[in-house]
Amino acid sequence: MKALGLCGSARRDGNTGALIQAALEGAAGQGLDTEMLFFNELSLKNCEGCLKCQDGTSDGCALIDRVRGADLVVIGSPVYTGQVTAQVKNFLDRLYAVSSSSKPIQAPGKQGITVTTLGSGNRRDAEETRKMLNVLFWYMRCSDVVDIVGAGLFWLGDIKRHFYAGGDAFYLKTVLQAFQDQGGHTTWIDI
Repeated sequence: MKALGLCGSARRDGNTGALIQAALEGAAGQGLDTEMLFFNELSLKNCEGCLKCQDGTSDGCALIDRVRGADLVVIGSPVYTGQVTAQVKNFLDRLYAVSSSSKPIQAPGKQGITVTTLGSGNRRDAEETRKMLNVLFWYMRCSDVVDIVGAGLFWLGDIKRHFYAGGDAFYLKTVLQAFQDQGGHTTWIDI
């Protein structure tokens, strides 16, 4: 069984990546093989609406195949101007064409976790980003999704400074609780 992390932050060691990594560590503890990808490091051109994703000839097909092959997908983005990053949106735009192809991305019975991070402590500021991340799971027909929202994470490394200050066990326990609780609810991690 496989868990795939998809990070929409341009910062490899940022708050979003740290929460995704913690979720993947929880999955590894449950016996899943894990892989973490950073959209910023992939060579995905902007979606041109060419519908090549339908026949498997676009540059995003390899990534979509990885999503299809995962039993758990963790996708995350910081909030940029009230929305997901451009890299995440570029990936999500391809899902329409894939959904109407001969090889749709539908994967009922699989699990999903969204991770939204934001500098603001206002939970409402995360809502549109959280909803947009869930578009992936709507296309997958995945109903077992947990949303993790880390609010008040303004500075690079805030998640590590605040949670790791209490020890690795506290940091991972918070994220793993969301992973284990499954059931389509939002888990807020307030700083």
